[in-house]
Amino acid sequence: MKIKGIERVALQVKDIDQSITFFSRLFGTTFQRQNVQINDSVIKVAFSPLGIELLEETDLEKESLRSFHLRVENIEDVHPAVLEAGGEILAHFTVGEMEHMIAKIGDFRMVFVSYEGNDSLKALSSGK
Repeated sequence: MKIKGIERVALQVKDIDQSITFFSRLFGTTFQRQNVQINDSVIKVAFSPLGIELLEETDLEKESLRSFHLRVENIEDVHPAVLEAGGEILAHFTVGEMEHMIAKIGDFRMVFVSYEGNDSLKALSSGK
């Protein structure tokens, strides 16, 4: 499996609007908000050009790091590599033109992504 780099870090937050305000001030950045459809669920997310993703989960006890996303050259190489490392694949889906494979290896939740070009926000928001 060839890793191209860290794509982004995802944070679980209780209130996306408050978190956008907080992290925008803290890091001097902006966020692009989106509602993402995954199966039957709509998830509120916000993306910063710094590589920070906010995911709203209103029933959280505390906010935390959800996962980190690694961009891979070929998503098909992820599954055997994760199994070889003793991990498991939790989900495999596509949002826009970005393919995702979620894995758990030890206590770490990792999201492997693959897409064409260099604009991750465009890949997420594009329809196939």
